Amino acid sequence: MRWKLLSWTGRVAAVHNIAKFAASGGAVATAAGFVTLILDHPVLSAVIFTVAALLLFTAATAYIFLPPKGSHFPRYRSWYLHPLRKISWRLNGVGVHEVKDGRTIVGDFACSFKVNRGRIEPERFTLEFDGQTDPLPVTIQVGTEKIGCDQIRYIRKGSWNHCEARILRDKNLPDDGVTNHPSTAEFINKFGPFELIFGYDGKVFRRRYGQYELDMMIQGQIDARHPPATPVPILEDDSN
Repeated sequence: MRWKLLSWTGRVAAVHNIAKFAASGGAVATAAGFVTLILDHPVLSAVIFTVAALLLFTAATAYIFLPPKGSHFPRYRSWYLHPLRKISWRLNGVGVHEVKDGRTIVGDFACSFKVNRGRIEPERFTLEFDGQTDPLPVTIQVGTEKIGCDQIRYIRKGSWNHCEARILRDKNLPDDGVTNHPSTAEFINKFGPFELIFGYDGKVFRRRYGQYELDMMIQGQIDARHPPATPVPILEDDSN
């Protein structure tokens, strides 16, 4: 529902420009507040400053939580890439694919991380879904193999490590790339929101993927595969 509201808002209000519009309005309102304060209108100045504060808060919130144009990931994710962190993360999320049986499925979860200082000893790497009792292991790619963190002694700084977890309807059945993967609706109902957990050196990194972000992530990929038709001029009917 929230994704539909966001998409609707984007169509009628250019949602990707909300931050710019609100910031511009906040700047103008702040200047107007100082002018009225100088002209000795304290009540009017207080009202204008309140409006300015609301506009600037809206601008900051829109900028942080809405995805930039052409993306389906909110901007606040960039904090996880900060080089001053011990570990930088590219938190890609779930991947949506169209398969030959006509369904749109959630095939996997993918992310990458890079150690920025020293080295780490991985201890635990899982996804914990709200709708599942058992954690789903996340593997780390080492050369051409995908290895569980319990088989890795340590990871040095300097290179990105690609990580993946295949999302299956039934973990006891083989991964055929099609039938044993949930559709997008099945994924939301059966798996739902989840938490990425990475334990290392006695510490734990946690990142929750809530319902709003999953809706944005899944629907954004579907929309990218099926963009709306380009509007064309409507010609008059020659018969009329």
